[in-house]
Amino acid sequence: MIQTLRNNAAIIMWVVIVAFVATIVFAWGMDLSSHNRVKDSIGKINGKDISLRTFEREVSNAREKDRDQNAGAEATAYQSRMIPRQVWDAEVKRILLRDVFTAMNIGASGDEVFEFIRKNPPQEIVNAKQFQTDGAFDTSKFVSFLNKPEIYDNQGMLEFERSIRDFSVPLQTLHLLLAVQDFPTKAEIAYDYKQQNEKAAFEFAKVNVNSFVPDKPADAAVTAYYEAHQDSFATDEQADLYFVKIPKVATPADKDAIYKEMIGLRDKIKPGDSSFAEEAKLESDDESTAAQGGELGWITKGSLPMMPEFDSTLFSVPVGQVSMPVRTRLGYHLILVEQRQVKDGKQMAMVRHILRKIVPSAETLDHLNALADSAHALIVSDGIKNVANKISTAIADSTGLFNRGDMVPKVGIVAGAASYAFNRAESEISDLLENEEGYFIFQIKRKVKKGILPLDVARDRIVTALSDASRLEKAKKHFEEFLAKVPDKNDVAHYSKYDTLVASGVSDTVARLQYTPVGYNNPAVAAAFALPDGKVSGVIPATGAFCVVKPVFHKKAPDTVPWGSPEVTAIQRRLIAANAEKNFDNWLTTYKNSAKIVDNVNQFYLD
Repeated sequence: MIQTLRNNAAIIMWVVIVAFVATIVFAWGMDLSSHNRVKDSIGKINGKDISLRTFEREVSNAREKDRDQNAGAEATAYQSRMIPRQVWDAEVKRILLRDVFTAMNIGASGDEVFEFIRKNPPQEIVNAKQFQTDGAFDTSKFVSFLNKPEIYDNQGMLEFERSIRDFSVPLQTLHLLLAVQDFPTKAEIAYDYKQQNEKAAFEFAKVNVNSFVPDKPADAAVTAYYEAHQDSFATDEQADLYFVKIPKVATPADKDAIYKEMIGLRDKIKPGDSSFAEEAKLESDDESTAAQGGELGWITKGSLPMMPEFDSTLFSVPVGQVSMPVRTRLGYHLILVEQRQVKDGKQMAMVRHILRKIVPSAETLDHLNALADSAHALIVSDGIKNVANKISTAIADSTGLFNRGDMVPKVGIVAGAASYAFNRAESEISDLLENEEGYFIFQIKRKVKKGILPLDVARDRIVTALSDASRLEKAKKHFEEFLAKVPDKNDVAHYSKYDTLVASGVSDTVARLQYTPVGYNNPAVAAAFALPDGKVSGVIPATGAFCVVKPVFHKKAPDTVPWGSPEVTAIQRRLIAANAEKNFDNWLTTYKNSAKIVDNVNQFYLD
């Protein structure tokens, strides 16, 4: 039994992690007392308090997962800000569904749980070498693993099984119950079949709008547009902030210390005192690979254009030897190439790495914190505009206008920044705030009250709108003048040889709903299917372009539908799935609207 657990340690560890997250989610609303204070609650769902502390932990988990899915890259400020809302929406859905499962007495038998796991192996399982044969997932190996009683001695596996029994299978059952009422009609299936089987090929020519430089709008035109479109400038309260940022940047001494630490780690591994994989688990800052001993799998030469230093090391360091520390945009790496091979003419390497991010040391952070305190004192005494002249590392700028609840432009997620913007007097300097990137001090530059944006605030938006209109007008005029003098109007595919701003060619044979060189499901595509073969269209507006099309081949869909054929069966299944998803979403929205939900997410995550 112990040997089996050791052999499958990576899988069991994954299950423990999944189960841990699931346990947190399912604990919400179950074991929480109803006397939690409002300030300790992120909200209520049908009377069940959702703990702020638990919510914060789940948001942190979600952000970590997002980094893993993006190969360790940090999320954009907008993505990061949306995560708390996504976590809240998901938890509302889970709690409401769990209540429905209880009310409808929807459960799952042991056989149903087993079948669900067998048919829906997580991607981590599919990718695990233990369950592959000749590089492909082998269901029989997975089933053999599931049939071993000893794996259920592991608490993680038991929790995972419970989450499938209590949520995943009941959710599947509810989907099926809702799907029963809305099977696609024969007419819907026939329409979809004909849409897929009607094909056309066509010559095209187009002029892209962005190829043209717009005229600069006159002040009179800006004013006239503003007066004519007052309704479009209605706005909620907005704020614009001055800010000073003291970046959290590692010093040359910090970088040198990290490099020396990596040399020491390499020396420890090289003589055999410790295995590379074990050190990666303990030392690597790459959260997505550390648990797997730093394993990156097979990497093809040239596939890492953003990290050329890493790529070149993969194919220069001797197999089985640990590289010297390699600096990339992510930090310092120790690289171990376990194998190399040439496959389909491409060089490939099986790689492990240990990453150490280049971050400020504790001493540097203490210094930067003291510097930020000094900057705050200077701003209070001398004003925010002068601090950058007195502290060389300080960055001074302004955010531009933003609405309550929006991401703070140029700043990202800084807890307290937006709250300060909309709840403090304009003369008041903010407290010293910080995030992972630096320390921040804010002062309100201006506020815009709810109502119609003043012209000076709306000007940039108006200039953009008028510039876009100018581009459209220029593109259309240029194309029309070109068409009036083109030598051979019927040779649409070769229009480009007469004008460098014109792109032209011949499409593949496509169905109506396929992407084409003139876009997707737009008037130009419709014309290509509707016109007789050989007929040149007039100028047709499409997204970001003006087009001309000439059909050269048109195959109409068959008059009869081959009922029972694999193609029609596939269409039927797809429409059933789409209808089921639509019905479920509509039902859930209606049910959610009838629930008693107190949402305090913006109170805590306004920034």
